[in-house]
Amino acid sequence: MTTHGHRAGYRPSKEYTAWINAKDRCENPRSGNFHRYGGRGILMCPAWSRDFIRFYSDMGPCPPGLTLERIDSNGHYEPGNCRWATVQEQARNTRRTKLITYAGMTRCLSDWAEQFEMSHQTLANRLRRGIPFKIATTSARRINTARQGRPPSGARLAR
Repeated sequence: MTTHGHRAGYRPSKEYTAWINAKDRCENPRSGNFHRYGGRGILMCPAWSRDFIRFYSDMGPCPPGLTLERIDSNGHYEPGNCRWATVQEQARNTRRTKLITYAGMTRCLSDWAEQFEMSHQTLANRLRRGIPFKIATTSARRINTARQGRPPSGARLAR
C-alpha cells in the first residue's frame, strides 16, 4: 500500500481493498470464502495478481456506491470479466440466479417482476405453481379467475 501510494489517509483505498480481497479469495486456502473462489478454480489473472497498479490501470477508479464484480460468475478475475457494480447488480449475477427467457429476452426473475410491476415473490410463487409465464405476469384478479376454471380470453393454463 505504501509503495504505490493508494490510500486515503491511513486507510487503503477502495480499489486496493477490492484487489486484496479478490486476490485473497482466489489464492489463500485459509480465506473464509476460498471454497467459493480459488477452491472451485476461480483465479486472478497473473498480471493483476502480481501488480495492483496493473489492476487499477485496467479497472480505473471505483465510482461511489459500487464494488468489484465478475461479469461471468464462473469466470476469472481478469480484464474483460470484471466491472464496478451495484449491490443489486451483483445480487442478480450469481450462480443461483434463475434466468427466464420470454419473448426472445432472457432476464432474471427479479428483472421480470420489476418490469411487470409485481413482487418477486408473487411471480416466483405463480411460476412454482405451474402457471404459464404470460398469465403469471398479469393481475391477481385474472389469475384467480383462471384458477376457478375460467381462463381469461386467449390464455391456457398448464395443468
